[in-house]
Amino acid sequence: MASLVYIETSVISYLTSRPSRDIVIAGRQAISQDWWQYERPRFELRISALVEEEISRGDSSAAVRRLDFVAGIPSLAISENAVDLAKRRIDKGAISTSLQLFVGMQIWY
Repeated sequence: MASLVYIETSVISYLTSRPSRDIVIAGRQAISQDWWQYERPRFELRISALVEEEISRGDSSAAVRRLDFVAGIPSLAISENAVDLAKRRIDKGAISTSLQLFVGMQIWY
């Protein structure tokens, strides 16, 4: 069985956006494209409902492109246990709010 890899929003954005003139972003796009082409086949990919929500925002044509790109990737559900765990971690200052549900999903998946 192949290892699972969680694909987060920025990777999808780098893979589906126009080439950037910013050298740092262009580098991230290139690394993401290389990984997607050469390494991705070795892994089972997952996204989350949060990623699907994030990539559906913004410019409608770009959102459609991003959603089409991940169409065949299974999505992790957000369970009540994940939400509860994330809230407890945030209350204790263990993680930032931006990571709250992601951490909960990873633990309960």
